[in-house]
Amino acid sequence: MGLDIFYTVAQWANENGQPAMFDAVSTRFSVNDTIETLAYNMFIETWISNASYEMFFNACEPKQCTYTYHYRFDALEVLTTFLSIFGGLSVGLRFIVPHLFQVIQKIVNRFHIKP
Repeated sequence: MGLDIFYTVAQWANENGQPAMFDAVSTRFSVNDTIETLAYNMFIETWISNASYEMFFNACEPKQCTYTYHYRFDALEVLTTFLSIFGGLSVGLRFIVPHLFQVIQKIVNRFHIKP
């Protein structure tokens, strides 16, 4: 998207005969602000927050409110986590250890002094 939106606005302003004017009185941005500054502030002049939880609750009109709480690390979860880690380590070590010994043996044989 990039600068396409700015070109579109400029083209629209030229087609309608209305030049894009900067009204320094009604904005918090200055004339010298960069596009990066405007984008960082999301082109928002003012942010009005009017949150009413009562109105939201009345609009939803829930018949019943429930919640659940998930206990972490109960006995079954600890057991399955331990077994999965143990299984992964045993498979990994079965593959790595023989190759590691071969590499060590090659290094020892290379530096072994023959009489």
